[in-house]
Amino acid sequence: MQIPEKQLLILAIEDYLRRHHQQELLKSINEAYADGLDPSEQVMLEGMRQHHRYLAETE
Repeated sequence: MQIPEKQLLILAIEDYLRRHHQQELLKSINEAYADGLDPSEQVMLEGMRQHHRYLAETE
C-alpha cells in the first residue's frame, strides 16, 4: 500500500488529535464524578433500585 508522505502525516495527526480528544473527554468525565453522587442523585438512584425490584417481582 503506497500512501504519499503528506497524506500519511495528515492521517497520523488526525489520529493523534482524536486520541487526545478522547483522553481529555474521559478525564473530564472522571473529574465530574470523582466526588460521588449528590443527595438528589442518591434519592433518584434509590427510587430506580426500588422500581427495578418491583419490576423483577412482577415478572
